[in-house]
Amino acid sequence: MTFLEHEILTYQKLKELSFFTKEEISYIESNFNLERIATTTFYLQLAANSAKSRKSISTNTPKENSSKSSSAENPLRRQFVPSVQELKILDYEKTDPLCDKKFSISDRIIHRYRDRVLFIATGQCALYCRHCFRRYLDKTQVKAPTKAEIKTLTDYLKANKNIREVLISGGDPLVLDNSLLEYLCKSIREVSKNIVIRIGTRVPVVLPSRIDSALVNNLQKYRPLYIFTQFNHSDEVAEQNSEAIDLLVKSGIPVFNQTVLLRGINNLKDQLKELFYKLVSISVKPYYFFQGDIAAGTSHFRTNLMQGIEIMEELKTEMSSLSLPLLAVDLPDGGGKIMLDRNSIVKRENGFYYLKNSEGKVFKYPDENQE
Repeated sequence: MTFLEHEILTYQKLKELSFFTKEEISYIESNFNLERIATTTFYLQLAANSAKSRKSISTNTPKENSSKSSSAENPLRRQFVPSVQELKILDYEKTDPLCDKKFSISDRIIHRYRDRVLFIATGQCALYCRHCFRRYLDKTQVKAPTKAEIKTLTDYLKANKNIREVLISGGDPLVLDNSLLEYLCKSIREVSKNIVIRIGTRVPVVLPSRIDSALVNNLQKYRPLYIFTQFNHSDEVAEQNSEAIDLLVKSGIPVFNQTVLLRGINNLKDQLKELFYKLVSISVKPYYFFQGDIAAGTSHFRTNLMQGIEIMEELKTEMSSLSLPLLAVDLPDGGGKIMLDRNSIVKRENGFYYLKNSEGKVFKYPDENQE
């Protein structure tokens, strides 16, 4: 058994641990792809220790299994346990909400912005987020890249000199073994010493033991290289995360965070304030704060567009810019990313916000979940 196989808890392993309630087992096995349900032993412990989980556990009788505490009560558990609410798919929700396929050069290369290109390194994750916008990826089909597929990427970079950044994404690239990760980073670096390599990963959050000296020593050779991770709740920040981040930062690899605004998980000002303060205290820069994407079956996670705007307006009066991320939204139908504030809204009518992108085109985002 490999290190990752030991650390990652699949649906079947979680079931054997009596993690799910009978009700959850019933609807999960009837409606969901079991291959896209997993967490890690570390994150499972974080969930058990989370403030809301402890509050829920304190009301249980001693004989009750605390691992079965309701997802509604636990902001970490909700991020990886399927909900029946995911079965509600609204007319405007998309399987591919950012139109990855529209901008795909190959099965692994997505070129949406002029100076940046994204490479899908794998379909596998250590933890499968229930709010993920790339839910269409199948880990059994999108496996580790071959050398030929990596060459396709480097050939594309050589042919497009305007590309300044390569975002290695997935899935989660850090579930790949060190030798393949190094080969990928080395291949990109050999194209140009100036290309910035960005790795998008939740491993620092959900599996910090993966970030060891061997991995960091491999990555730091190919700087400029940045880690972009996703802490969504302050209860995800623990000593192990801090130690992993410290290894990266001391090796010259900056770490940035991209929080997703999630209803019932982090959509209160004080929750976010605590998270952002904790992040800067462990040398992680809050970078983006994303409004939820219009991914199929995720409406229960999305907040109304105005809630994020109002939260950020308040936080700007209470926190320094160092601790504050940029509020952003990826527009539906391939409209791209825009910064979000009141001036972003062209109009609000007939159940939609109308937002303008950098090209002056107007896109619709649903006016929903008003609370």
